[in-house]
Amino acid sequence: MKIVLLLSWIFLSCACVREEKTVINEVPLEVSIASNTRGTVLPDGTEVGVYIAEDSAEDSEYKYDGTEYKNVRAVIEGGKLIFEDDILLSSTNANVYVYSPYKAFYNDMQIMRVTTAASPDFLLGKVKGINNQNPNANVELQHMYATVRFKIKKASPSPKPASILNIVLRNNEGYTNLSSTGKVDIKACTIVPTTPSAHVITISFTPAYTIVDYFSDDESSIEMSVMPTSVSSGEIVVVISPSPYEKLSYQIPATNWESGKIYTYELSVVIP
Repeated sequence: MKIVLLLSWIFLSCACVREEKTVINEVPLEVSIASNTRGTVLPDGTEVGVYIAEDSAEDSEYKYDGTEYKNVRAVIEGGKLIFEDDILLSSTNANVYVYSPYKAFYNDMQIMRVTTAASPDFLLGKVKGINNQNPNANVELQHMYATVRFKIKKASPSPKPASILNIVLRNNEGYTNLSSTGKVDIKACTIVPTTPSAHVITISFTPAYTIVDYFSDDESSIEMSVMPTSVSSGEIVVVISPSPYEKLSYQIPATNWESGKIYTYELSVVIP
């Protein structure tokens, strides 16, 4: 009888210590920044903005596992992002959005106002399916602006020196398609011009930009950032000023300026 009671006490004691515990294995997010689509590497110290969100169509697009990660500031060091605090990942899939340059006032990832006047480029990248089993996000940043490149030469060889004082890209009379401002939707990875306006993009040269007998190489050409848009023939013009009293105008042919692409225009200037 004593043996039976002892065994029963042992079985009851064992049963009391058995508990089912759910362990959530959280691991920190790691983000690497790959070279962007033109092969340019952002230098150490560059600030970027980061949004983390579950793959959801709901308006609360900034939340991951109930925590809001909206416009989190990070700094690039050695090709990786350094956060002030770790962002912990669970088994829930996350989308990681990264943009540059960082602006503290960006609060809505679907309505981000940008301007080519503030920065020559806006970079954006997105990676999906990041979780505690796949915590390393390798983000390739895309160029969101289009680039127009001008190469200028003398119309015919001449020993006479030639130069220009400034170059202006503007809407032709009666048109308002050219815009230096736009709206970025990070979730959709899109950019559109804002309300059409009479925007003008101007570059002045001090000293004057020298014109030679041949078209310059890409490094010596003149570049401007523009909002992606379709251009009808004669809608946008480029005006160069060889002197304070002379202006030469050239029409931009019909085209479709797309994000990340470079459009080269060759201009020949008649030297009097």
